[in-house]
Amino acid sequence: MRRYFWAFYPEEEVRVKVWDKACQVLNAANISNIKPVLNTNTHMTLCYIGELSDEELEKESKLCEKFNLFESYNPLTLKLDTWCLVARKKMLALAPSSVPDEWLDWVNEFRLQVRNRLPKSKVYQGSKAYLPHVTIGGSIGRGSFKSEFNDFLEPIYFPATHISLMYSDTSTPGGKYGVVGQV
Repeated sequence: MRRYFWAFYPEEEVRVKVWDKACQVLNAANISNIKPVLNTNTHMTLCYIGELSDEELEKESKLCEKFNLFESYNPLTLKLDTWCLVARKKMLALAPSSVPDEWLDWVNEFRLQVRNRLPKSKVYQGSKAYLPHVTIGGSIGRGSFKSEFNDFLEPIYFPATHISLMYSDTSTPGGKYGVVGQV
């Protein structure tokens, strides 16, 4: 089963670098009870969509060529400098401690446009504000995450430049990720 989402998906060299630095921190902090995300899957989700029909996928993938909101996007590099728990506190992620307001405004407008294009049931309608993050691993036991892990973290720079329509194939062990289209 494929689930679709819009994300920042950097070049392979950046994905490997982010993952290598994250592993150094996990080792230094002696965190071993984590199921790591493959470095080839390293991305920052903008908007989770879920399953799409062939017709919906075709419409959404055409936006890679002509989505006017991309023209107003100013790429930046986010400084990932704090650990956080996401997805009901089951996933360990890296996040920036601060994000420019104008960038968050752009992301929220992007998410709103995706929601307006697709049936409400398709797009995650979470009540929480968008938190940019890069998931590093999952299946973390309760109580195994401590804020002191930040003491081991040197900032990791993540370029938010390549916006991609992506999918995850949940029928594949470890999850296979792929890019449908990129802006």
